[in-house]
Amino acid sequence: MQYVTYQRKFAIRHALISALFIIAGFVLIGDVIFGENSPLQTFYFSSAAFLSFWFIGRLFVWNIIRAFGSNVLFGFDESGIKTESGEHLPWREIQTIQLVAPGINKWIQPTPSYYDLKMHNGQRHKIYTYSLLKHQENDILKMLRKTWNERKSPSKKQMK
Repeated sequence: MQYVTYQRKFAIRHALISALFIIAGFVLIGDVIFGENSPLQTFYFSSAAFLSFWFIGRLFVWNIIRAFGSNVLFGFDESGIKTESGEHLPWREIQTIQLVAPGINKWIQPTPSYYDLKMHNGQRHKIYTYSLLKHQENDILKMLRKTWNERKSPSKKQMK
């Protein structure tokens, strides 16, 4: 079994940077509550604090969990892919493998990068990388596709 792992220092670094924005949001909330501000400043500080929680809060949670949890995202071998939750996805049931870059969802919140596995039965499985693999994401995608192409249908040797 080959395991796809990330360096924990990336998760810690991302969590610390996110924590700075969260702390700044709390400082702004404190200034709104205890400071003597004009209504315009109160609105400005409140909205800035809300936006720091809205945009950065999810990133902070993802990275703090990854900083203290296991650094294994998933594993794969000749039989298929084993997800972090323990689910086994055989190669022959996978129709396509794609890498989806991080972006923004319909609620204008960040979404992490992930590998999108479309199965023959129409289901989709997402294996999140949380942008912690950095430049390795495309290399791992190539390895996954290579292994998938070799294993998706039984070869003549395996059929005999």
